[in-house]
Amino acid sequence: MPHSIAPRRARTVRFSPIALVVTIVARLLKWDQRYRSRAKLGDLPDYMRRDIGLTDTQINQESQKKFWRP
Repeated sequence: MPHSIAPRRARTVRFSPIALVVTIVARLLKWDQRYRSRAKLGDLPDYMRRDIGLTDTQINQESQKKFWRP
């Protein structure tokens, strides 16, 4: 007795405008945080740079990163 295989139905993905807005706002807030943190890091005086244990090269590399880069 042959078995018939019914085709699988594609799963319906529901679009949620609220979820999209929340995701976009969260991303923008994260980018803003990175931008501000990196700007402040680049402006630190020498004694604070030594205190956090990063070299000038590391600080320059981090402060030069674009805000969308983790």
